[in-house]
Formats: sequence, structure tokens, C-alpha cells
Amino acid sequence: MKETTTAEAISEVPETPTIGFPYDISFADSETSPATVERIETYLAKLSQRYDRITDCRVIVRIPHNHGPKLFHVHIQLDVPGKRLAVGRDNEPDDSHSEIQTAIKDAFQKITRQLDDFTKIRKEHKAH
Repeated sequence: MKETTTAEAISEVPETPTIGFPYDISFADSETSPATVERIETYLAKLSQRYDRITDCRVIVRIPHNHGPKLFHVHIQLDVPGKRLAVGRDNEPDDSHSEIQTAIKDAFQKITRQLDDFTKIRKEHKAH
């Protein structure tokens, strides 16, 4: 039986993503899931790597009350200098998903596009 040293034991622990800004993840009308929080934090870390001047972020996962199928909505509010980017404010049919992971992925793809557009515009203004 091989003994594990402290250094080996530490290296086996998965690394927590680094998020360079304050954030809040909340679950309205649904239970908190550690796996879902971890998935969201992974996306937040990717946003942090993409743009290092994000000042705040709020993610809300909710299941609207209705008698139809269980659909998830993910709202993201991302603050950057001089602007607030947001997705999921309008309850459009294509913003609802029956799978939580799909809803999260879709919302983060949308906020990433907004962030990319924002950074592109800022770079163009600085170039002039």
C-alpha cells in the first residue's frame, strides 16, 4: 500500500477556477445545486480571462411557476466600466430550456457575445 504525501494529495484536488471579480449566484424558485454552481463558476472564470475589467456579476437561475413543462431561465447581469450587460431579461420562448445545463450554456454564450462586442467597441474608440 502506497502512502500519499501531502503534496500528492493536494495535487489530486481539482483546481477551483479563478474569478477576478465579485459575483452572486442565486436560485429563485429552485434548489441550489453544487454541480450547477460549479458549472456557473467555470463560465465566470472564462469571462474573467476574456476581459479583466469586469466589476460585478449576478446570475439568477429560476423556474417560472406554470402548469406546463419545467423550464429554466438564467438571467445574467454583468457590470463593466460604464455599462451593464444583461441577458435573460425578456422571457422569450427560446430563452427557456428544459435542461438546466443548456439554459446556463445558452445564457453564457449570449453574455460572452455582448462582452466581445463591448470590448471591440472600446478598442475601436481607443484606436481613433
